Amino acid sequence: MFVIEVPYFNLDQIYASGQCPRWIKLKESKYVIPFRDKALKIEQQRDKYDWTRYRLIMSCTEDDFYNVWFNYLDLRMDCLDENSKVKRLGGKFKVPANRGNGIHILHQDYFEAYVLAKLITYVGYEKAAVAMNHIAEVCGVKHNQSMREAGRITWYEWPAPEMILEHHHKLGKMGKINSWLKRLCEAIVNDDYAYTKSDDELFRLFGMHDTTVFPLVGIEETLMKNFGEEPEEFADWYLGDIENKGLVYMYIVHHILNRPKEVTSYGIG
Repeated sequence: MFVIEVPYFNLDQIYASGQCPRWIKLKESKYVIPFRDKALKIEQQRDKYDWTRYRLIMSCTEDDFYNVWFNYLDLRMDCLDENSKVKRLGGKFKVPANRGNGIHILHQDYFEAYVLAKLITYVGYEKAAVAMNHIAEVCGVKHNQSMREAGRITWYEWPAPEMILEHHHKLGKMGKINSWLKRLCEAIVNDDYAYTKSDDELFRLFGMHDTTVFPLVGIEETLMKNFGEEPEEFADWYLGDIENKGLVYMYIVHHILNRPKEVTSYGIG
């Protein structure tokens, strides 16, 4: 077990932001995170004297934390500073920035992030989450692992392209996703497609951790409704001085995916 204090970091907000559909939620602020051939049980406890500080309690060694999870969880980012910059943009940014405070952009596996980004683009965040878990469960390596205070947890490694091709016939009816996924994996295996060189902005954010990009996937309608700008022009008009544009995108996505029942006139609807 390894414990560390981290300010302005919120597991629940990250989980609700759509970027990690394969996290396993045990309860509020307690998750199992599959990443490549490892799984981390992680729990967050708020400091009773300082609400901005949290303790992360993790089922890993100190070496594993610094070699794997420190980078994966994006703990180098100064979330308070970045969040403050977004709030200074004005009223319509304050609600999503407040609601999404504590979101970090994960450093994900390249191939898994690429498939996730493409599925979100094709079918949206919610259906992409279902598809990602289905692909992993059918094609990935299955683990049954005992975890302290959690019991026996079943989790799956994200499959390599070769494994998806091997088990592709078991995926069942997934519409166009099925044929697209097969073609993608065949191209990668045959060295006909270097997906890591893709100019897809959502993949660059999720897979390459390029936070200078501002993807438009899933937020075009919200931008038009609340700002009256063409989505392609939004970043130039409003985010010119913001370096971490990807975080602004995640705030807006988080707000849309977790839209409150009553949206006030000063918030993003």
